[in-house]
Amino acid sequence: MLATAGLGWYYDLGVQYLRMIFSGVFDRHPDLQVIAGHWGEVVLFYLDHIGILQNAAKLERPLADYFRQNFWVAGSGTVSERYLWWTAEVVGTDRMLYSTDYPYTFGTRPGGFPFLDTSGGVARSFLEQAPFTQGEKAAIGSGNWEMLTGHIAAATNVNSRSADDQ
Repeated sequence: MLATAGLGWYYDLGVQYLRMIFSGVFDRHPDLQVIAGHWGEVVLFYLDHIGILQNAAKLERPLADYFRQNFWVAGSGTVSERYLWWTAEVVGTDRMLYSTDYPYTFGTRPGGFPFLDTSGGVARSFLEQAPFTQGEKAAIGSGNWEMLTGHIAAATNVNSRSADDQ
């Protein structure tokens, strides 16, 4: 059970992010962007401790910079204000993406745990009531995604216009 979505998933994926950073992937490919779900898969909460490894890894930048420049962080259906604040503090609202974990957090409250149910408008209300400016909420809700995938959206618009012209 510890290896599943209750805990292990987040640690395993977080370790993979760290392996990417420590292996120099982002130093060799500085424009590479990764979307990290579940508020950064635990790593953001341990950056202060993990940072002691950066000298041994001979990173070109401080560890936290990789998360601020190469990662976008989504909540993935965990409607926790604590995690929301922490993510904003570590990576900034301009690197946060709105998301749910549908269908896994829709109408499910395992053991009555309230932070995993995004049904009945909970997910939308969570973002609407977030302690950010309207501009930050708009960015988290869709603007950051559009910025991240802008080249994809632009190519899609060109392709659909070409089809309409025919």
